Amino acid sequence: MPFTLTLKEKQDIQRKDQITHQSLISQTQICNIVNSAFCYENIQALFIDRVSKSEHMLKMLVDDKIVMLNQKFSQPGDRPVILKLTNHRIGVLIDFNKGTFDFDIFKKLNAINQILSSSKNCGVYSQEFPDKFEIFILRKLEDGRGNIWKVKIGKSVLQNIIKELIVNE
Repeated sequence: MPFTLTLKEKQDIQRKDQITHQSLISQTQICNIVNSAFCYENIQALFIDRVSKSEHMLKMLVDDKIVMLNQKFSQPGDRPVILKLTNHRIGVLIDFNKGTFDFDIFKKLNAINQILSSSKNCGVYSQEFPDKFEIFILRKLEDGRGNIWKVKIGKSVLQNIIKELIVNE
């Protein structure tokens, strides 16, 4: 046998009466997009700290999309940098406890995006590199065509966001 697998950590992320739609995992956080098994409209993002096992719940709209920026290259102790696409705007989670998002960081992109896009049928995909982060927003248009938006975010911007998150705790 060329290699063996060892269980280092076990975290129960399934909950009774909840359906998990998506899970995002980093070195320090687990984010589950869940809803009640009996109500489709109450979508929530459940954040579980992998060290302290503490949980934070954020309410979401059904059409909201969430991306964790520092999923791959996070350090122990880093807060997750969360982007949310809602109503054709991208925002950064700045206050975990209150669930506050800042949409001013992407002000120019949001202004263009709201003018050009009316389709709610979209997906958000991401790729993390050592020096940058890329987000792809894909939208299906009414006539069957599609739009692809590519947003590049440098690591220095991520580091500044992480510093702001620490200040707001």
